[in-house]
Amino acid sequence: MRYRHLFENNDIQMKIMPGNDLALFISRNQDVNQDTFERLRYLHVNEMDKEIHIAHFDGQRVVSSLALQINPYDNDELWLKHVIVDEDYRNRGLASELYQAAADYAREKNKAIKRSSSTKMGQEYLSHVVDRVKRRNPNVKIIDQDK
Repeated sequence: MRYRHLFENNDIQMKIMPGNDLALFISRNQDVNQDTFERLRYLHVNEMDKEIHIAHFDGQRVVSSLALQINPYDNDELWLKHVIVDEDYRNRGLASELYQAAADYAREKNKAIKRSSSTKMGQEYLSHVVDRVKRRNPNVKIIDQDK
């Protein structure tokens, strides 16, 4: 899989791709992504080779990321490692779209999702998003470490 174009809404597109491809995309588009690892602070280039990323792009600028990794101890689970949205793009429903795309991906791969522990901000702002995705996707097992 190189990448899959999931949808386009106005100028913002969402794609799913291997982490290495996202890292390469960021390096090839440094003019608009030079601060990506600061803005999207949970992106770690040294871990991206193990991850699948669902990301939003505003033109060539990466503005969000959700990272999934196959659990090395349980092949039936995907670890949801992080969800981060650029501050300038928050409150537009991007995190909801990322979570729904992750549920769709897990369903397609017949895997459960195990969420990592959320930050305080994640617990405050994303709990309702996760609950909504769970209700809409009862056939996808989503495991919370926070509860």
